[in-house]
Amino acid sequence: MALTDASANVVNKYAYTPFGKIAGQQESISQPFKFVGKYGVMTEPNGLYYMKARYYDSSIGRFISEDPKSFDGGDVNLMAYTGGNPVMSIDPDGLASFNFNQFANEVEKNRFDLSATLGTLGATLGVGTMPKSAGELRMLGPKENINPITSQLSRWSGRFGERALREFGRTAAGVALSGAATAATVFEGFYDWGVIGRAAISATTFGGSSCGR
Repeated sequence: MALTDASANVVNKYAYTPFGKIAGQQESISQPFKFVGKYGVMTEPNGLYYMKARYYDSSIGRFISEDPKSFDGGDVNLMAYTGGNPVMSIDPDGLASFNFNQFANEVEKNRFDLSATLGTLGATLGVGTMPKSAGELRMLGPKENINPITSQLSRWSGRFGERALREFGRTAAGVALSGAATAATVFEGFYDWGVIGRAAISATTFGGSSCGR
């Protein structure tokens, strides 16, 4: 970890063990914030850090007091730090840990296949329906008289001089194709955001018994 000044010059350097004990440091200025940006009450030799809800001792890898939420966190060890895994888990307030490895694995397992996502995105860019750009709106006159959306087929028609593309885009089949392509991309986007949200909740352990950073 490094600390820089206003000119981005490194002024302090720190090296830590996984549980936060200082393994080496070079300081040109004194400052109290050490491991994961927490306030170091005693940085040497014990490495005691203030974790908002309670204090953490990096020399033993444990909190020095019991979890204020008692057994609500689901862990029988009320003084454990990140469930013994400070590399993959964090805790910003001393009361809830977050497991990055679990989060990434769940997102990777449940998200839409990348090739399918690229396919629907390509279809939307090719034939989908999109809002008109500011430039297009200015060229077409008063906004109140303009349809604010347009088919990509109309844009390709103008760029390549192929009027048939615009005409097809205005048919029932063209409108249906354009809408379906855009709807598929929107659906995949919301689905993947849902996957991310569920994975984030699943990877979060509420209760300080397995908390850390």
